[in-house]
Amino acid sequence: MASFTTNTTPVEKPDLNKVSAWFFALLEEVARFSPTYREIMRYNALSDAELAARGMTRADVAQRVFGARMGL
Repeated sequence: MASFTTNTTPVEKPDLNKVSAWFFALLEEVARFSPTYREIMRYNALSDAELAARGMTRADVAQRVFGARMGL
């Protein structure tokens, strides 16, 4: 004879804020290995005056880094 029980333990829902924070932190760690990410960080570290000496503004960084690949 078969028997069934309804005594189950409740399933706890994950905290989506923690899950998404973990996920994006993981993506950032993976991106750190990218030469493109390092190039952007190198430009980010420059002051506005240093960028101007190179004939650039902060708005030009994406053009310089991604231009050929994104048709910018």
